[in-house]
Amino acid sequence: MKRELIPKTMDLLKSIVILIIALELSSCKINDAKLKDSPETLQSVSLIPVGVATSPSLLKNDSLYRKVVLSEFNSLTPENDSKIQHLQPKEGVFDFSEFDSMVDFAIKNNKRIHGTALIWHNFGRLDWLENFQGDSADLENIFKKHIQTVVGHYKGKIRSWGVVNEAFNDDGTLRMDDKTSSENRGSIWARNLGKDYIARAFQYAHEADPEALLFYNDFDLQYSKRQEKIDAVVNMAEEFKRRNIPIHGLGMQMHVGISASNDEIESGMRQLAATGLLVHISEVSIVVSDWKKDTNLIFTEELQKKQSDKYQFIAQAYKRSVPADQRYGITMWGLSDAHSWISSFVPRDWPLLFDDNYQKKKAYIGFLNGLKE
Repeated sequence: MKRELIPKTMDLLKSIVILIIALELSSCKINDAKLKDSPETLQSVSLIPVGVATSPSLLKNDSLYRKVVLSEFNSLTPENDSKIQHLQPKEGVFDFSEFDSMVDFAIKNNKRIHGTALIWHNFGRLDWLENFQGDSADLENIFKKHIQTVVGHYKGKIRSWGVVNEAFNDDGTLRMDDKTSSENRGSIWARNLGKDYIARAFQYAHEADPEALLFYNDFDLQYSKRQEKIDAVVNMAEEFKRRNIPIHGLGMQMHVGISASNDEIESGMRQLAATGLLVHISEVSIVVSDWKKDTNLIFTEELQKKQSDKYQFIAQAYKRSVPADQRYGITMWGLSDAHSWISSFVPRDWPLLFDDNYQKKKAYIGFLNGLKE
């Protein structure tokens, strides 16, 4: 009798296991369906602006992309189209057509625009500037004209600008060494215009639009190993305030790996907030590979959860560390994994909130929860 019962017991156990698996799969499908059909969006649950870096061509030519941007975000940053190589491809010749279309789209849809990188050491392969042969007075005229022409063109339309981008080395010194490649690693501006060029950039921008909010933007301001750089940015901000240089905020890039220290991230936010200026988490992407060039990397459930947890933490830490009246918002540096700049650095990664097909990832849920908690 006992031997006869064993097969029946095994069959029953198999049936139970199959039922459990089926229920789990069903639950996953239900959860996925809820995620897809949820009326909640990032902008609907958040008391702070939620932004995305985008491009005019994608907004014009990809209807699904455009739909997600409109639904989820209330602040737009041009990923590239407000940089000098796009707006002034030839010396003295400005082309606003592409960026105009993005600004018009934002105004029509009641989205905030944050312009970026008016002045940056990296201006791509802009031959006329890279091979500049004039004297410092000539370059100062180019410098001032570019800032004031661009800011003046969008006066009353663009609410804020990243005026100067990434001006400091890791050790806190001003970036001004000679160029080393087409990436323009050294700053032509600092070498030729002197160390106070940053202050003049803010003054010129303010003259062109006295109502615009003006930001300094940099990366790695959340690592203890970059404390000298953090100190340099904070000290510059405090000095500008003493000199009445019109600076209103600091942009904190947040291109981090999933293993980045939470304590260091929060410490960086607090140090910038201590200046009393607006704090904008200006460029966010969370790198699953931790910057390792692993061509065989698989986006496992474990990695997805770690990424989701990190996105949730960044939103929570921002609200803890930055007083409400200093929160200028959090901006994703790209909409989907398919368009992330990270792919130029690592061969396999999934750094953003939406996958290649604009479907919400676990990272989206983590970020959403962090915004609304």
